[in-house]
Amino acid sequence: MRPRLCGGPMGTELARRGFALAAPAWSAAANLDAPDLVAAIHREHVAVGAEQITANTTCAHRHDVGDAQVEICRVAIDLARRAGVGVAASLAMLPASMSTQRRALEYARTTAAMRGADVLLLEGFVDADELVRALEVTRDWPGPRWAALAGPGAAQLPALVPRALAEGVALVAVHCCPLDDAAAALSAARTAYPDAPLGAYPSPAIERDDDGFARALVDLAERIGLTWIGSCCGGTPATTAALGAARDR
Repeated sequence: MRPRLCGGPMGTELARRGFALAAPAWSAAANLDAPDLVAAIHREHVAVGAEQITANTTCAHRHDVGDAQVEICRVAIDLARRAGVGVAASLAMLPASMSTQRRALEYARTTAAMRGADVLLLEGFVDADELVRALEVTRDWPGPRWAALAGPGAAQLPALVPRALAEGVALVAVHCCPLDDAAAALSAARTAYPDAPLGAYPSPAIERDDDGFARALVDLAERIGLTWIGSCCGGTPATTAALGAARDR
């Protein structure tokens, strides 16, 4: 199976290009403060083969950006839409210091602000139970939803898969983790669920260059059958280009 290609991360790429990431809005501030830069990053990923990109909404919870949330999400999705491919809206995990009820309200409110994207991507979750709770309150999303476990949470992927599929999720993925951790989680999930739609966008490993990372991820995708691949923190348009070249070799 030939995996499709997602664009790369926004936060680390904004920082690499000189945009100052500062609390509480972090990368979301760039939608209003540096829209041309956000749009350029999207365009560059698409120019080298990305078939879908993720709007710059990861830090756009009201908890992070306050009353500017709706405008920030609207601009983020518009900037991504200009690149000419499918657009996912990123809905990130909220801190456990917030009450369960408040987190559920925030997930629902932020999802409503992201209407206009093609896919709702629930990502940045390190706890499968919290991810399922977020899925439960976003059931009225009108299009596909993807669910992605991050970092150390990737190990919970085999347990997440049946619960996510029961919620109607179109893709279950791991991201923001070393490629070796992604491979272990995905292999276990594939063994348990041979037909599950799986994806991966790990963080490029420090010890690998873009070409080495790309070859290893594409080999994994071909071996166990991944639907979508890409890169997370540290990935650049050059990483996306390398993934496309490795996939199409």
